[in-house]
Amino acid sequence: MAKISFFALGGLDERGKNLYCIEVEQDIFIFDAGTKNPERGILGIDVVISNFDYLKENRARIKGIFITKPSDECSEALTYMLKELAVPVYGSDLTCNVLKFHLQRFKVRGKEECFNVINAKDVLDFGTCQVEVFSTTTNMPNSFGFALHTPDGTIIYTGDYIFDAKADPNFATDLQHLNQIVAKNKVLLFLSEASTASRRDYTAPNHKIKNYIERAVKEAEGRIILACFDQDLHKISELFDLVRENNISVGIYGQTLLESLKVLSDSNKLNFNGINIKGLQEAVKEEKSLIIVTGSGERLYSRLIKIASGNDDILDIKESDMIILATPPNPGSELNHANVLDELARTVAKTIALSDKKVWTMTASYEDVKLMSSIIKPKYFIPVKGLYKDFVQAKTAAIEAGINPDHIFIVDNGDGVEFVDCEYTKTTNKVKTADLYVDGIGVGDIGSVVLNERKQLATDGVVIIGVSIDGKTKELVSLIDTQMRGVIYIQENNDIFRKMQKVIIDIIEKHYKKAVAGEMYDVNEVKNEIRLTISSFVKTETGKTPIILAIVNEI
Repeated sequence: MAKISFFALGGLDERGKNLYCIEVEQDIFIFDAGTKNPERGILGIDVVISNFDYLKENRARIKGIFITKPSDECSEALTYMLKELAVPVYGSDLTCNVLKFHLQRFKVRGKEECFNVINAKDVLDFGTCQVEVFSTTTNMPNSFGFALHTPDGTIIYTGDYIFDAKADPNFATDLQHLNQIVAKNKVLLFLSEASTASRRDYTAPNHKIKNYIERAVKEAEGRIILACFDQDLHKISELFDLVRENNISVGIYGQTLLESLKVLSDSNKLNFNGINIKGLQEAVKEEKSLIIVTGSGERLYSRLIKIASGNDDILDIKESDMIILATPPNPGSELNHANVLDELARTVAKTIALSDKKVWTMTASYEDVKLMSSIIKPKYFIPVKGLYKDFVQAKTAAIEAGINPDHIFIVDNGDGVEFVDCEYTKTTNKVKTADLYVDGIGVGDIGSVVLNERKQLATDGVVIIGVSIDGKTKELVSLIDTQMRGVIYIQENNDIFRKMQKVIIDIIEKHYKKAVAGEMYDVNEVKNEIRLTISSFVKTETGKTPIILAIVNEI
């Protein structure tokens, strides 16, 4: 019998940043390692990842990181984690190749050997525990769920999933294999994704876009420019069906999607029959072609705004073009989505935007959660990947599937749920969790001070003061240079600069007199007094509290 503990470093009561850990005695198994979009008001931050100090401190106990699919919320954090952790990573050939491409882009060297390609039905042996791989239906082909077999029973983590009886074989859930896993093993715990459990009914067939764009593609007189996220490969497969029917060539605008399609072509995991993919430069010059514009999260919207405003080097919008925004906004990106729609409306092309009310994300809805729970029949149930309101809905679905309400736990990041001898024992705040902000290539080096300064710059601006003094006598030897940016509009007859210069001269002369009298002269003390005095002065004169930069040169 073993002591088993589940906890999350991210992904509970939030959208994205999924990172789930299971400890079986001294062994640690990690499932997914994703990012999330920064909240509004957090300026200059690219993405947010989980603080993984606990994993760094216990790296010797980590048996592996198991990735369900190569999407932002499931795997993008690995790009930053592998800089400091050299641990095995397990995923499909698509997952491993996309993540290796990301490592190259971010110049992370020497970590390619960490990746291990796995396939459905593989059973990975880790001594007392084994991890069995099964196929799931998501927005990417060859997506996996994992069954962790422990001495006290099996723990199942599905990642994203839906039920679609008409799914292409490369996207289909292997229900026969999943039933075999459940039949052969008693399931101790089911970790079910619940990000869209608030949606009633099943997700299928609401996830398909073909019916909404088929007519537009057939009737388009010129190029079709379709925008979607890198991970929307199910949408790409539907597009390929339309391409075959209408005999048009395809251009890909997005290196990550190109890498993904190359892997899928080599492994026959997507039907490329009748698909004529041309170079982007060639495809954009054709009278009628399909240009697929992709990106990951913020990058897709930035690219679209650049194209819509006419500042893109490759793609110019023409009056005959048809633009289709095929991806409803992800949580946290609604404002960017609205801005893109506004920019596209200013162009000469016709624009179609698919709504999330019509096209659902390929994640489990209420009936999907209920059906999966009834198939797996776990003793205990914990909803993951979503907000608290989604967890409540998933709990209701699990109860309807026959799970004991007392065996369902809704927990927060860091809460450790412990099981001993197949029985739940306690829930404790066990592991420290926090957000790590990624700014460019910097990870975790953006603290609250920097973020507050960015907010201050955005709302109140900056005042820059430059002055030179004699290095020996400490006497003022130059004019005082004062500059304002983002504070107020300065008109010619505004005497605020003259008043500021008088205040600064008084401070310099005061310290000069102290130096003449033989008292200790500290240039840093002069700078601090200028900053504090000018800050108070500007607040009185303008009502603003800008950042004050004081430069005192000793010459």
